[in-house]
Amino acid sequence: MALRCACFVLRHSALLRTRPRWTSTAPDNETWSNRLRRLATTYGPLALGFHIGVEVLVFGGFYYGVTHDLDVPVLLAKVENLTGWAVPISPQASNLLVAYLLTTSLTGFPRTVLTVVATPWIAKRLGWKPMVPPRRPRA
Repeated sequence: MALRCACFVLRHSALLRTRPRWTSTAPDNETWSNRLRRLATTYGPLALGFHIGVEVLVFGGFYYGVTHDLDVPVLLAKVENLTGWAVPISPQASNLLVAYLLTTSLTGFPRTVLTVVATPWIAKRLGWKPMVPPRRPRA
């Protein structure tokens, strides 16, 4: 499910270039590193909590799947055919390690995109006041 959502977001990347009306007035041609930096300074704890929360949920889902006979080689073959990413996982690896590798390798980028896109919306729904970073005096 997470992979299907990530592929949808990547295919419809025009959604990522448009700025919702509740976000700050940053330029549209802003790089991803600048967006992440602005997100961390503006929504710090909220963005970090959301990103870690999603990672824990995804990791738990993969661990549940691996311990209940998820066919990992078939999943990795489908992912490699779909995306071109090869994820080398040893057949002798423990269930915890396999779940961690699946979480980090398959959902790392989509989780980051989800954090960048969803955090301003979540902040608005929760009534979170964005932190304004202090201005540095010019020398």
